[in-house]
Parts: sequence; structure tokens; C-alpha cells
Amino acid sequence: MSPKHHLISGLIALFVIANALLFITSNPAFFDELPLTAQIAGSPTTYYFSTSGNDSNNGLSASSPRKSLAALQALLNISEPGDQFLLKRGDTWTTGANISTPYSGIVALDFKNVDGNSGNYITIGAYGSGNKPTFDICDSNGINNGKNAVVQLEGSTYTNIKDIHFTCSDFTTGTYSEYEATVPNAYINRPYWVFHAIGSINGGAHHIKFSGVDIDNMITGYQFQDASHNITLNDCTTQNLGFPGSGIFADIDGLTVTDSVFAHTYDNGHMHGIYFSDTTNVLIENNLFYDGNNAISIPNGRNIIVRNNTLHDFTWSAIATGARNYGGYRDLLDGVVIEGNLIYNAPIGINVKTYSPVASRSTSVISNLAIRDNVINSIDDYAGLMIEQIYQLNNAVFANNTFYNNIKGIFFESSNGYSNNVVKNNILYNNQYSSGTLVEVGSSSNLSNIDFDYNLYRPVVGSAVKIGGVFYPSHTGFGEESHGITADPQFINAGAKNFNLQSSSPAINKGTAINGRTSDFLGNSIIGLPDIGSYEYQGSVSTPQNTPPTISLTSPQNNSSYTAQTPLAITASASDPDGTITTVEFFRGGSTSLGSDSSSPFTIIWQNPPAGTYTLTAKATDDDNAQTTSAPITITITTPQQSPTLTPTTQTSPSPTPIVPTGWTFCSDEYEQCIFTGTKEVLYGLNSLYATDIFTEGVFCDNSIFGDPYPGFVKQCYYRDLQATPTPPASSPTQTSGGGGGGGSGGGGGGGSTIRRSPSPSPTLGSTSSPQAGQAPSINPLSDLQSRIQTLFSILQSLFLKVAQQKALQTAPIINTTPTVPTQSCPGGICTIGGTDIFSGGNTVPPTSPSTGSTGSGQANTGFNRNLTIGSQGEDVRQLQLYLNQKGFLVATSGAGSPGNETTLFGQRTQQALARFQQAHNINPPSGYFGPVSREFINRDR
Repeated sequence: MSPKHHLISGLIALFVIANALLFITSNPAFFDELPLTAQIAGSPTTYYFSTSGNDSNNGLSASSPRKSLAALQALLNISEPGDQFLLKRGDTWTTGANISTPYSGIVALDFKNVDGNSGNYITIGAYGSGNKPTFDICDSNGINNGKNAVVQLEGSTYTNIKDIHFTCSDFTTGTYSEYEATVPNAYINRPYWVFHAIGSINGGAHHIKFSGVDIDNMITGYQFQDASHNITLNDCTTQNLGFPGSGIFADIDGLTVTDSVFAHTYDNGHMHGIYFSDTTNVLIENNLFYDGNNAISIPNGRNIIVRNNTLHDFTWSAIATGARNYGGYRDLLDGVVIEGNLIYNAPIGINVKTYSPVASRSTSVISNLAIRDNVINSIDDYAGLMIEQIYQLNNAVFANNTFYNNIKGIFFESSNGYSNNVVKNNILYNNQYSSGTLVEVGSSSNLSNIDFDYNLYRPVVGSAVKIGGVFYPSHTGFGEESHGITADPQFINAGAKNFNLQSSSPAINKGTAINGRTSDFLGNSIIGLPDIGSYEYQGSVSTPQNTPPTISLTSPQNNSSYTAQTPLAITASASDPDGTITTVEFFRGGSTSLGSDSSSPFTIIWQNPPAGTYTLTAKATDDDNAQTTSAPITITITTPQQSPTLTPTTQTSPSPTPIVPTGWTFCSDEYEQCIFTGTKEVLYGLNSLYATDIFTEGVFCDNSIFGDPYPGFVKQCYYRDLQATPTPPASSPTQTSGGGGGGGSGGGGGGGSTIRRSPSPSPTLGSTSSPQAGQAPSINPLSDLQSRIQTLFSILQSLFLKVAQQKALQTAPIINTTPTVPTQSCPGGICTIGGTDIFSGGNTVPPTSPSTGSTGSGQANTGFNRNLTIGSQGEDVRQLQLYLNQKGFLVATSGAGSPGNETTLFGQRTQQALARFQQAHNINPPSGYFGPVSREFINRDR
């Protein structure tokens, strides 16, 4: 062919091609005539669907959409990575493709062949404007027999579902019994679970994204199980669900839910916002949950984070974590972090427990749990944080939470096993529930494995702490906090749920570092030392001014009166709003220290205060060395009630100048202690008028001990060694007459100048004469007279005590007495004379035996079973002295009868101590007689 012909042929070909292109571009319907494979070959394709479209359209533009979900299903079956299937906004589809699946029953759409890749997801979305495209597709058999899904994801990969609304407009709900009757074994018969919007029942779906998806009026929103993994929801809303489903039910690896809403997720109170079991690598963040039974339930799993969610108004717990005996992570929950959540209006805020039946609770283990920076308030039934029914809780940290106005802040059940758990930096506040408790631990034995410290307590009403049934009004009585504070945390506006701290808050910089915590509830970084609570103060903080402690005397009462020489307990109440009390010191007269105490209750004992009027104060010092002195109180110490005055038969004119009697040693003036060692005879009086008695290791010199031999004058005490008693001749003594008359063999009133109250010989004042050598000692008329006077005094004293005894016997019987012969005679001559009770009319009455008991125990015996009075001897006397000393009614301050030196002899000091005890406890008459009334009181007290 010639070159000319080649040129003509080329021009003709160009003309044909140009006209063909012009035809194709001016006639889009041409594509309808092409095979479907030709249309979709090559680049990702976008398809359009509208209820006003036509399945005969090619669906490749918004102006030529296809119509039915059956047409959509056909394209999904041959979809390629990167393809998009867009549904028109404002349109509603009520009929699905009705695909039969082995695990989800009849479904509207089946995504089993929808497989994108990591760089090219397949998208099912929306186009146009208006409401989201809606699938209003209900189970044809009725919602109560629901066992189908709208969308089945089984086998789908790398798929993005966005801006679609799933609903059932004729949704009705039934009761649990109706549900059980129509769907037997629903919880285990997996192929026919419950009607749900989107599901992957048998697993295999992975890398599925949901965004802007709304689900309502279903039983369950989403259901992902078994081999499915890497499922993500963002900006989705799931609400108005029916019994017994959940917003999300999952047991998969890899679930992320962010910025979504779960509301009204219950019917008949049995629903969950999200329920995931045997799930790993989970993040639930920045979501809103409200109006349901449980918001989030986590039985079993690993590596789970629940962060920065708002949860309110639930009929059970907002967040429940635990372990159950089912699944791949049987009885195990490990590595869960719950932080930065706002929780309010629920019976339980956060519940840590087992999900297993009682018989299986002995194997559930929860480990490495961190619950921190949460704000929990208005929990009205159980507790803000409730730990219960767990076999073992290990390495749990409960830190920097704010608990505000909850019936209980934190509760640890006693039946749990605990190991290495920490409770620190929490604020616990209650001004609403009068029966509320900020912290409760079921058993004190659990405290060894729970470290409480650096917490701030504010029990405006109710109690701070309850341990094993014992309530403590503040954390100091709790005894577990080394750095705890009881103070107002100074929230900015708690009523509006603004729990930020004011600049003057005592919680600022008072916490301790917590491993893994780098920011607060709002995401703010930690500045310097951590603050206590969920919010880290972000403003500049100057060195806080130390607030001085507060203190007041609580005992004794102002203007009260007490008896001299009786130990007096002085008690103060002290607290420090921004620290701790290190010591409380007590003073009389403003400067004289009476002692100090460094632990609450702050108490000292003022031993034997002398008579007088005193001003008492107490000074508290805190851990920053600030001091506060209490308001003063005034008390009066009075002279003890005096015994009846003994009057000598004759008196001589007293001399104002004391004369030391011959053979005696001066030891003290009146109202002072006469101190000596061993047993001595003590003389009390002035010049020629004296009373005498025998004492061991000293005696207090005043009228209450000796009577008043010289009224109106200050008397003195002298002592000497015991003197041998002269032995009378064998023949009858010669009658002598006393200076005041008398006669008869037993007579003699009269005349000596010394009043004797012991069998010792009377002192011979001013006389140095002695019997001549070889002469038998004659009976001294003065000694005989004194002996008679002593016997008369003893009888009078016995009469007085006998009357008191008879009155006491009318109120309580004498029990468990066993007659025995005493080992010693009664030194005071009161219990018997010549073996015969002086009130018995001559009949012999054996004295009652002392009670038996360990003499070296140092503790009070189990009970008293006989009456005691002056002269009684036995172990029960020592036990009585021990009891009186322990109660602060000292028998003696030193020597015999003093603490640690109790004796088995009931003497005058025992009688006086018992009388003070009876007077203090309104046991009448306060006679010092130990009868049935006193016995019953002390036995009951011991």
C-alpha cells in the first residue's frame, strides 16, 4: 500500500474512535448494557441505594440508585477492598435480604463475604442529608421469640459501618418467664441467641469499625464472640433495649468503645450497657451510660481499661468487676484499670466481686486491680466501692478517689482473702447519711493486708471508720493511718459536682506517689507532691499556714468537787485540722505540770491531790509545733469526810508548842504523809492528847485516819517500833480504880491520857520509871483502863458496821460461804471475841472462810463470795485491794496495800479506800463494809 493510502486509513480510524467516545460520554445508560464484571473491574467502586431507586439501575451514582437490600446483598457478595455502599439519608428499609445463617437465624444482611484489607476497608454508609438511613426490620416471629439478627458479621474483615440507624418500630417487651418459654436454654443454645442488631456469634469477624451507628428498640445491640477480634465503636448510640440483652455482649480479644452513649439499657431491671467476659485488651473511654441496671460488667479477662466515663442512675452497680468459673479465663481477672470515671445515683458505685455461685467462690482470684481518680457520689444503698465475695484479692490499689455523700465510702467484706492491697490518697466525705460510714472493714484481721494511709476523712455526720462492728468517730481512733487527715477538703462546689480544691485546701500536697498514676481526673499533670483526692490543684500554692490544734478539757467538769488524797483522772479532747497531735500536757495553776500524754484519749492521773482550789489547763502541740492551751476550769479538792471524833475522858489545857513524847520519832504534821519502813506504832495528836494505831510502810496523818484527839489545833504524827505487851500474873489481877471511877473486874472508866486503838501498850508520857528488878510486872491501871476503852470503841465500831451489814443483807443474800477457822485472829477485835460473835447472844458463829485464788496472778479473781470487814483475812482481801488499786482508789500509795504490794489483811486503809469507792459509785452507805451490794457491783464490773 502506498503511503497515501496509509494516511487515509489512519484518519478514518481516528474519526471512528472520536465519534465512539462522543457517543459513550453523551449516553451513560450505555453502561447498563455492559456485563456486571466489566463495570466493577479495576478501581474501588461506590454504589448508591434509595427506597425511591430501582434495582435495574446501575447504582453507580446518586441519580441512578438501586433500591432493595437484596440488591445490596448481591453486591456485598462480590465486593472488593475499598468498595463503598451508600444508603440515602431519610430513607427506611423494612424488608431485608432474608439470608439464612447457621448461627444468627434469618438475617437482613450477611457480611460473610465482605473482606477488605488494612489499607482499603469496605464501607457501608450514608449519602445525602437528613436523618440517618434506617433499617426498621423486626423478627417476623415476634420480638419475644427473637433469635435473628439484622446484620450478621460472621467472616467479615476490615469493614466500616457508619451512620446507619437500626430499629424495630413494633418492638414489644415481655417478661423473663415469657422469654424462657419461647426460647428454651437461650443462654447456651448459641445458634438461636436473641434478636440483635449486629452480631458475630461464631467468631471470625475482625477489624470491624462502627461509627455514628444508632441502635434502639432491640433486645441486644451488638454481639461479638469467640474468634472475633479487634472491634471498634466510636460515636455510637445504643438505647431502649429489652430483656434480657445488653448494649454490647462480647467475649473477644480487642474491643474499643469510645465517645458513645448507652441509655435505657434495661427492661425489668436486668440489662447491661456493656457486658464482656473472657475479653482481653479492652478500652472503654469517654462514654456516657445512664438509666439501666449495670453500666459495665467485667467477669474474667486481662488488660482492661475503663477510663473517663460518666455513669449515673442505675438500679444496681455502675461498674462491676469480678471473676467467674466459666470460659477461657476461668476464675481470673487480671490487670484491670478503672480511672477517671464520674459515678453517681446508684446502689453501688464500683463492685469488685465474684460472679460465681457460692460453691465456686473459693477459686476466684482478682489481681493487679487499679481503681483511681474516680469521683463517686450519692450512692444510697451499699457503698461507693464495695469489695465482696472474693476468694483472693491481690495487689489492688484504691487511690486518689473522691467519695462524696455515700451511705458507705469503701467497704471490704470480711470473708474475702486479701494480700498486699493499698488504700491511699482518697477523700471520703459525708454530710448526708447520719448512719453512714466512710470506711468499713468487716474484720480487723483483714487490716494486716490492707495498707490505709494518706486519706482525708470528713464525717460531718455518721462515723469515719467501722472495723469489725466497732465504730470510730475519726481516723485517729482507727489507728491505721500514719499520715491521714480529718478535715474539710474545701471543694469549690460539691453540690454542682465540682470537686476541684480551693487554694487553702488541706489536701494539697498531702498525698503520696502512686505507681502508674501520672495525671488526675481531668488529665492534669501532677505538680510536686500529689494532692489527696481526684483533682490536682493547678494554681500556685504558697507554703500553707499551719492551723493550730484545738483542745478542751472534758474531765473533770468545771466547778466540780473531789475528795483529797484520791487519784483524779484529767482528760482532754484535742485534734489538728491539718496534721496530728504529738502531745498534750496538763497544768495546775497555769505553770505546774501534772504530766502529759501523746495518744488519744489524752489522759493523766493526778495522784492524791491535796485539799484546795485549783485552776486546770491543758496544752496541745501538733506535728508542726503549733500549740493551743485550753480554756481553764476550776475544781475544789476537799478534806475527806472525818470519822467520829474520839474524846478523851479527861483533858488538860493544851499547849500551843508541840512537845515530842519520850521514845517517839516525829514524822509529819497534820495533812501530810508519815513515811517509814516496816510496821510501826503511830501516835497522832498534840502534847498530851493523842490517838494511836499500828501501820505498815507509812500513813497519811489526818482526822479521817485517827479521829480528832485535839480539836481546833494542827496535830502531828510520831512513830516508834512495836512494844512488847506485858504478861499479867497468873492470879486474878488486883482491882484498881481509875481516875474517873469505875470498879469491878471488867470495869474502869476513866482517866488515861492516851486513846488507844490497838492492842499495843500505851505510851508513858514523861515517865522513865520501870519495875524493880526481880519484881513481877504489875498491871498498870492506866493500861488496863486504856484496854477497856479500846474494847468499848471496837464494840461501838462493830455496832455501826453491823447495822450497815444488816441493811446490805436485806438487798442481796450472802452466797457460797464455807465455814472454816481463820488462820489468824482479827486484829481489830471486831469479827469475834473469844471465838463468839459479839452480836450472837453467846452462840458460837464460825467466821466465813476467805475465797481462794492465785496470790501471784496480778489480776482480779473471778468473783467475791463473802462479806468482808476490818479484821477479815484471805486471798479475797488481796483481790479486793488489787481491784481498788486498779480503779484508782489506792489502798496505800506505798508499802503494804499499795499497787503491787497488796496484802491479805482487811485493815483501816482497805476500809477507807472501799468507802471512797462506794461514795464515788453511790453505794450506800459508804461505810467501807464489803457486803452483798458492793460484792454484786464489783463482780458485775469485773
